[in-house]
Parts: sequence; structure tokens; C-alpha cells
Amino acid sequence: MRTKALSILQALSLAALIHPALAQEPPRILVDDIRCLPADGQARIGATVRSASPVTSMRVLFRSGLSKEDYYIEMRPAETGRDRYWAVLPQLQPDGKFISYSLLLKTVDGTQARTPLQKLVPASGCSQPLTREEQLTAKNLVVGQTVSGQPAFPPGFDCADIIKQITSRGQMQSVYGCAPATAIMAGSTPPLGSGGAAPSTSSSQGGSGGGLVIGGVGGTSVSPGVIQGQSSPARPTPGPRIQ
Repeated sequence: MRTKALSILQALSLAALIHPALAQEPPRILVDDIRCLPADGQARIGATVRSASPVTSMRVLFRSGLSKEDYYIEMRPAETGRDRYWAVLPQLQPDGKFISYSLLLKTVDGTQARTPLQKLVPASGCSQPLTREEQLTAKNLVVGQTVSGQPAFPPGFDCADIIKQITSRGQMQSVYGCAPATAIMAGSTPPLGSGGAAPSTSSSQGGSGGGLVIGGVGGTSVSPGVIQGQSSPARPTPGPRIQ
């Protein structure tokens, strides 16, 4: 019996040498403990990753109490080490009530790992200071959708800091203020004071259909009021002055 057990162990060891993945531990995600969520601030999510295979994607999946589907933000590697990742979420609105979130990891060999769902409830008097880099990121968020037909912006969150969105098909679109990307693509002007950039106005060159293009993304074409290439007539040369 002992000889048979040794043979099994030797066979497993040989299999591990032939297939290194069998000898590797599955990836682990150690989520930072968040003591509280600022009632007037944004949540910072941090985690440490233990993975033998290179990480290709690290996301925080999140939603408020008003949504049943997750949105996601790609987490950033920390400068302190490649095994550290962080992300800042949009600010929760009062009607959102709470944030549910989990972390999803994918490695180069296709392995995935996901943490259990956690819940954050805003608390008055809670403080979560952000670094300079985190503050800049918090004002320039790129939010992704996980299923088709989701609202453009996560329900229950402030949309003012979201500058781009990724559809469930992987298409990235720019947004301004809180105007949906489809409206901007159609040439709509973002409301002033909403945090969005003012529309740019440029003159197209060449072609009989040229004109003004209004809007920073796709814009709408406006027919020109002056025929391009036509100059104004010269003034007549004055005659001799009569004394």
C-alpha cells in the first residue's frame, strides 16, 4: 500500500512538471478594508493581488441600490508595486443609498478570480483623503457597462466626473457633463455649467459640402453662408478730385 501511495505522489509530481499550471496556486485578491464611505466624497477601492500568471485585467464591479446590473471601472496598478491596484468610484447620490461592489481579475492564461460582494453605506463624519493622482483620476472617470441596454450612466451616482463610457460591446464613447454620448454624437450642445467642455467650432476645408462643424465629438454640419473661394469685390478706383 505504501509503495502504491508513493507511485501516486510521483505521478502527480511529474504531471506538475509537465503542466506547470497544475503546480501554481489560483490567483487571490486581498481587498483593502474600507472603514466607511464619505457621505460627500468618492470611494477609493484598493487591493493586493497574488497571482503566478501576469494579470491582464483588474476591474471593480459596482452598482448602487437603484440598479441590479453592475458597471465597472478598470483598476490602476499602484506605483508602490505591481501587485497593488486601486480605483476611485463615482460619488454616490443620496437616492443611491449604498454601493455594492466586487473585484474581478483575469490573467494571461484565461484564469479568473472574483471577490465576494461587499457593501458600503455612506456615513457622516467619514473621511477618506485621496492623493493628488487619485483626485485627478476621480474627476476623469471611464465607466464600462456589463450588459446591453443599461442606462448610459450608473443610476444612483453623480455623472459629472464621468468623461467616457464603454458599451457592453467594448466601444468607448466620450461624454460631456451628464449628456449621453448618443446626444453628443448627434450634435447636441452640452448644457453650460454642467462640467462638460464647451463645443468647439471649426471650419471644414475643401469640398462643395464644406461648412462649419459644431461639436467636439461628431458634430453637426452647418451649410456655409459664403461660397468658399469667392472674395469680396474690390472697391472702384476714385476719379480725379474736382477743384
